[in-house]
Amino acid sequence: MKAFKKTGIALLLAMAVIISPLMAGTEARAASAAIGFEKDLETVRVDDVVTVTLKLTADAIIGTFEGYISYNSDVLAFVTGPETIVGGEGILKINDSDPDARFNERSYTIFFKATGIGSCDIKMRGNPEIYQAETDFPMSVSSSPLTIDVLASQRASSDASLAAMKISPGTLTPDFSPEIFEYSVTVPYETTTLLVSAVTSDAKANVKIEGNDELDVGQNRVLLLVTAEDGSLNKYVIYAAREPEKNGDSGAGTDVTGTPADGENTESGTPENTNEGGQTAPAEGSYFYATDEDGLVYLNAGSRYTIEKDTGSVKIPEGYFKTSILISGHTVTAYSPTEDLSSDFLLLILSKNGGEPELYTFDRVEKTVQRYSSAKKDTTINSKTSSGYANINEAELTGKYEKSLHNLTLVIAIMSGICMLLLILTIRLALKSKEKKSAPARRTGTRTRNTR
Repeated sequence: MKAFKKTGIALLLAMAVIISPLMAGTEARAASAAIGFEKDLETVRVDDVVTVTLKLTADAIIGTFEGYISYNSDVLAFVTGPETIVGGEGILKINDSDPDARFNERSYTIFFKATGIGSCDIKMRGNPEIYQAETDFPMSVSSSPLTIDVLASQRASSDASLAAMKISPGTLTPDFSPEIFEYSVTVPYETTTLLVSAVTSDAKANVKIEGNDELDVGQNRVLLLVTAEDGSLNKYVIYAAREPEKNGDSGAGTDVTGTPADGENTESGTPENTNEGGQTAPAEGSYFYATDEDGLVYLNAGSRYTIEKDTGSVKIPEGYFKTSILISGHTVTAYSPTEDLSSDFLLLILSKNGGEPELYTFDRVEKTVQRYSSAKKDTTINSKTSSGYANINEAELTGKYEKSLHNLTLVIAIMSGICMLLLILTIRLALKSKEKKSAPARRTGTRTRNTR
């Protein structure tokens, strides 16, 4: 009997250990809340007032709700909301502790004005706190953000061009034109900052200048980013070459392409060659430069190429935009994978040694050219695809983890049931054993009485 009691107690304790986490999980799930956001406008444009509704739902009566809402203040401006919501400049605080609100759902209406073009995520910041009304226990909270894309006003201008551009010191080459996006200038060694003055064609467009401070010796890239009222973007580039420090009369300045300013090759010390057109150029193979001979523009980049003006039979890959760049003061037709010329790799149509025109990749940083291969573009696409696969694999792994967790919970529940059955069987076996032990005694007592 004592052994039976010990076995029963052990089984009960084991069941309590197994079932306790399940009970705790059930209690946690019963005290949970979810936060979501909704907007009233399908399409939002600058100057529109958009209504955002914060919806709070729970599976228990909601008590106090405290938290912070974040948003992009460059795109949206907080207008007004309920008294329980205050703030601005990208952060709103919500503090609702109304004891009379005895429901498991709440909603809050917030008004924003669209002030800029771009994307804005409205979401809960940090860990919001929601408490049960009856027990004042905290709930587990989940939330999902709302993304609002603000477009330009339908009346907005798309003009992202410059009407004028001036620099100091130096002179732009070629002369400024709104349709020309690349220029060059050479400044003395003493110049560390290129002063740039730019005027937009449209008064509502703006200009951002980058790279004109702390010029290095050699080539520098100065960018003028022009953004139109509707978000359209143009990029003007100034290649500013700062001359090296001069030591007596032996110093030599360098222009934007590396051509020695005094007519001498500063790397090899060899004098320039004279081409058929009477122009001087660095020794072939020493620099990357262009020359104009008999109406044709030649590119010298280790080998000599003819720069073709027309595509001819050459097919331009999809996704490239026709533009023009400046090489040694010569305007050259090029094709860019981006409309704003932000890519360091462009396509040129060149013919080598009088051969057929072909596409070449021009590295604007290293100043090199090589035959264009579509495999490079495919590699970029494949890398993006691989990244997409990585995201898919991550989602699959998350799903597998949740499925495994569900299966584990199911197994524990089944094991608990088996333990309960074993306990019942043990009790029945113990009772039967006790009955068997008592049966002979009763039969012996009966015989004795009969004998007497």
